[in-house]
Amino acid sequence: LLEGSESEFFAELESAIHDHLSAQLGLSTRGMTRSQLVDTLSKTRSGPEFAESMTEVLDQLDALRYAPGETSPKVRANLLQQVRTKLEGFSA
Repeated sequence: LLEGSESEFFAELESAIHDHLSAQLGLSTRGMTRSQLVDTLSKTRSGPEFAESMTEVLDQLDALRYAPGETSPKVRANLLQQVRTKLEGFSA
């Protein structure tokens, strides 16, 4: 995951987030608006704080994927670890 292009990295990480959330929730989160995602995640045991933190991560991924410039491998590794930590704490 860390070896590909920036665009591939951010797309794969977003896909992994949606795959994990969808598996835990039993419904697809792909195609949900951010407000629908917040509403859905807020109703879980992880609550509104988790919902907001995940939408912040997804917004950050969008900004990094479409904004000009390069991110260092360290930035990508830190972002990946941040996502792992958040998803490990998720409870539907």
